[in-house]
Amino acid sequence: MADIILLIIVAAVAALLLTIRSNAILVFFALCAGNTLVLFASRNFAYVNGHINNHLMPHNYVVAKPSILIGLLFAPPILVAALAKHNNGPSKWPIQIFPALATGILGILFVTPLLTASLQASLTHNKFWTLLVKYQIAVVALCIAVSLFFLIMSTYAKHTPKKHHKGKI
Repeated sequence: MADIILLIIVAAVAALLLTIRSNAILVFFALCAGNTLVLFASRNFAYVNGHINNHLMPHNYVVAKPSILIGLLFAPPILVAALAKHNNGPSKWPIQIFPALATGILGILFVTPLLTASLQASLTHNKFWTLLVKYQIAVVALCIAVSLFFLIMSTYAKHTPKKHHKGKI
């Protein structure tokens, strides 16, 4: 059952990015930036936690560590997806589908360790997760390579000079 849930999450992320016609390549790299933010916030979590809970939240409300880290992870990609929506037309689907799927896969790899122990246990005891973790270096490298490839392809397509035909006089 957890296999199906993980696959549905990956498909839902890809479908959402394609539906809002956001630039999935930029969202993918924003997710990587969010993970970098989480890594640095985890090192000095007492400061981050104190600042968020003391200055940004109402006095009787305390945000737990997993919630803060998940918020930091997903803030950059959500912001980029919102700002870059309606940036691509349906003709860009072939270029966007693979980075959109890579975003979903990488999102699962990044968010699962941040979840509570019970949620982690319910998601990680399945064949899909075992394969994903076993080959995570290859999966992450492939996701980055695919996103970089399509970024280069989309940039190259925008900058190719168009031939102008002179009309007969």
